Amino acid sequence: MTPGSLPEQGSGKGEHVDERMAAADLKHTLEQLVEADRDRNDAARAISDYQAKVTEPAPPSVFEDLEALLNFYLRRQEYYHTLQQRQDA
Repeated sequence: MTPGSLPEQGSGKGEHVDERMAAADLKHTLEQLVEADRDRNDAARAISDYQAKVTEPAPPSVFEDLEALLNFYLRRQEYYHTLQQRQDA
């Protein structure tokens, strides 16, 4: 066998060990993919639930004063911050 080449099938004792290691690596990778998919689905559900329960604050037609504008801005900022946290999860 030359350096960098793959061993031929049936070439030695290590073949079965390599197959078991490859199978274990594959199983582990598939488990990680399934877990990641579940996490993604859970995050999407959390975002949908949040958007269904909490609506974006609507601005009034006229702000009575500066305090009303600031309160609206803070409520809106909190809405988007919470939404972003769910998206990042």
